[in-house]
Amino acid sequence: MLGDLTTVLATLKGLPSGYNKDLQDDKRPLFDAVDTMMLVVPAVAGALDEIRFDAPRMRSAVSAGLMATDLADYLVDRGVSFREAHGAVGKLVREAEESGLELDGLPLQSFAAAHPTFGADVRDALTPERSLARRNLPGGTGPDALREQFRAAKGALTR
Repeated sequence: MLGDLTTVLATLKGLPSGYNKDLQDDKRPLFDAVDTMMLVVPAVAGALDEIRFDAPRMRSAVSAGLMATDLADYLVDRGVSFREAHGAVGKLVREAEESGLELDGLPLQSFAAAHPTFGADVRDALTPERSLARRNLPGGTGPDALREQFRAAKGALTR
């Protein structure tokens, strides 16, 4: 599919310098892409129809280290520049790795030493639920956003 797209885009890119007859070369990649989609769409529809998630297993696979960006966002939300926040979080990640702890296992003193803006509520920023809730916007990865995307995808596949 990417090769077909690249072929069509390269053809279109050359049109202004040619004699505008090059669109005869767009048919092969276009038809190839359509043929491929005719095979792929039913498979995707079947996969979405049968998909099941093991939420407890998924939750147990999540570590606080995955929320390092959320920790930086925590500081940015409190007026710290992202550059400064990135440096502070980097120190915390290094400390956590060296001590064999998760980010949320570090003592509050470590957060305060990394940056004075960290408050007692800093551990809240390291929960998966909080991380996902911050991404609940159109096209995001929050629970409501994903539900809407799944609904739209299923609707598109059943048309």
